[in-house]
Amino acid sequence: MYHKKERPMRQLIFIILIIFSACGDSKKQTVKLLDNLTKEYSKDSLTNVLSQMKNFNNKGESSFTVEANQVRITNVTYTLEYLDINDELGNYFVKQTQKSIITKDEIGTDSEISLDIFALKDGHLIRTISKKAYRILFSTQFIQSFYNGRCGEESSCELTSLTGETFLKSSYKYYTAEIPNSQIHLYFGFSCDTRDESKLILGELYFAQALPIITQGKGYYYSLAFKTVSRLIIKARTKEIFNRIEPSSPDMSFLKHTDNDVIQDSPAVQTLQLWSYDKLKSLNGVNFPGLKIKFCKGDSISSSKIEIPIKDGLLFGDNSTGKTIYVD
Repeated sequence: MYHKKERPMRQLIFIILIIFSACGDSKKQTVKLLDNLTKEYSKDSLTNVLSQMKNFNNKGESSFTVEANQVRITNVTYTLEYLDINDELGNYFVKQTQKSIITKDEIGTDSEISLDIFALKDGHLIRTISKKAYRILFSTQFIQSFYNGRCGEESSCELTSLTGETFLKSSYKYYTAEIPNSQIHLYFGFSCDTRDESKLILGELYFAQALPIITQGKGYYYSLAFKTVSRLIIKARTKEIFNRIEPSSPDMSFLKHTDNDVIQDSPAVQTLQLWSYDKLKSLNGVNFPGLKIKFCKGDSISSSKIEIPIKDGLLFGDNSTGKTIYVD
């Protein structure tokens, strides 16, 4: 029999054993990890993180304080994410701390999320990424952060690499075209945060590439290099057209190159799988109709449409930034 004060440590060891048993590590490695964690960290180590985990599906812990005109909320959750960090593809512990401020006189919340990413093999804190966002979704090579936007109370989002570099902005939803079996991805996003009546700007189309880099010593393993290629400024041709177009995100959709291509759609992302270019290792010769963008007008019946073709993997085949196109 053991005393109650011994239970937290026993529970912690039990949790760690389950975790590393599932990952194929031995008990000897687990004990070594625990020893290293105890020696190396004092303030906020992975030991403390694990000691607070109830299980993999834990709902986290919350606290709040009430002041004169606002409520401050702190919510902490822990997850196991499959990420590609420093060319090391695998499972990582992520401590997510969200701090929100809800005010009495304003609608919505001011929220900031901090991600502490720990290596599973040795417990080291690898990286901390902070975003002023109310929600974050994980992908293998990047995160998607959601914000309260300007366009008709719409949310907006950003795609940020795991090095902390933001390479795409979009109004809630983003679009990606991928070449199967090549590790080539093209990313598109329309942001209406730059809408400007004096300049007749309706928004900007962001475009970025994720290109494969063969990592030495890892066989066929590829890491991705994100590159912001261009921002396409979209303006109304006249003041009358600008006033008629609704101040919200346009309807967007990919256009296929051939019937072999596949479009998959979800609330957060639309994906075009370019099977017509299967296994192609370069963007040279990658041509497809691209994106169709429809701007709704105030009468909800008529609309203005534009198409953005892709040539050699670039918008209009041009890698310049700040190019302007007009909506009639």
